[in-house]
Amino acid sequence: MNITKEIIDYNKHKIDIDKWINIKGEIKYLEFAKILEDINCECTWKNVSNLYRYDKRLQINIFKYMSFFEEYIRAKLWNENIFKEYEDLNKKTMNELIDYIYKNSNIIEKYFSCIEKDKFLNIKELRNTISHNDIVIKCERNGNDYKHLILDFYSVIPAEYKKGLKNDICSCQKRLSIDKKFLVVFK
Repeated sequence: MNITKEIIDYNKHKIDIDKWINIKGEIKYLEFAKILEDINCECTWKNVSNLYRYDKRLQINIFKYMSFFEEYIRAKLWNENIFKEYEDLNKKTMNELIDYIYKNSNIIEKYFSCIEKDKFLNIKELRNTISHNDIVIKCERNGNDYKHLILDFYSVIPAEYKKGLKNDICSCQKRLSIDKKFLVVFK
């Protein structure tokens, strides 16, 4: 695959495309072109660049709330005196945090009673995607796409953060022309 062949209006936007390919990498833009092709969406520069920008906005906004959520989990474990020292818990991975939560039923009952372990694992997959600067709209786990994973994340964060997350995710599409198939719809 070559970007000059994949983007149907490449010649019209050559200067802009070449600039962004140089900064962001052709391979990544080709991934967005492939995503559009997979849903039979016209592979114009506007569609490719808008989808890229939408994905980057999702990534940045999810990162903000995911950072808080990891800190929230650590706080619950520290506050329950499961870990006595800062370093004992701070170096734990998200997977290890999930394991500790599920080994301590009092924490689940007190703070996370509505969360099945599978939701936590979906959130971990989403977290890993954003932490590795991977493409969010390609993120999936066990047949659940990124929209499902984002909604799982939304369902578990503390109530006082839900409105902000929802607004931030919904605003990712502002001033972009994005196919409705890609939008996260909150119930």
